Amino acid sequence: MALFQVGFFVLLKESLKDHIGFNLSNEGLFDDAQFWKKRLISPDFFCPIEKILPRGKSWATYLHLYGNENENRFEVVFENDIVESVTFRIDFTSDFEETLSMLIEFFIFNDLIVLDEDLSLITLNLESFKGTIQNAPQVEKYFRLLKEK
Repeated sequence: MALFQVGFFVLLKESLKDHIGFNLSNEGLFDDAQFWKKRLISPDFFCPIEKILPRGKSWATYLHLYGNENENRFEVVFENDIVESVTFRIDFTSDFEETLSMLIEFFIFNDLIVLDEDLSLITLNLESFKGTIQNAPQVEKYFRLLKEK
């Protein structure tokens, strides 16, 4: 992930019923596939994202990329036409509020939830996201590096 991006995980709201707690693996990764595979969701479920972020060129056949790898982006990973992982990244150096507002509307309308990089559930409103982004460690590091130049 680029230093100027903050990442998020997207899950179905139903996932809240299935978990005791969201946890990282021993390798420090989050396996969201366990929540998606149970639901048999097609990657086409996320086609409306194209109205928010244009469909980008993906580097893999198992990935739908919306937006740009080095900007705001939304990724859907799938296998055998079944979603396995959904993530997005916000470029906090951009004017991201309109894009984020539209994504939040999509999440609410489609009964989705969002977890931050620490796997904490984020309230689906712009102020909650902005607070999460402002408090992300990469934001502090990015601006500290800018000052050192």
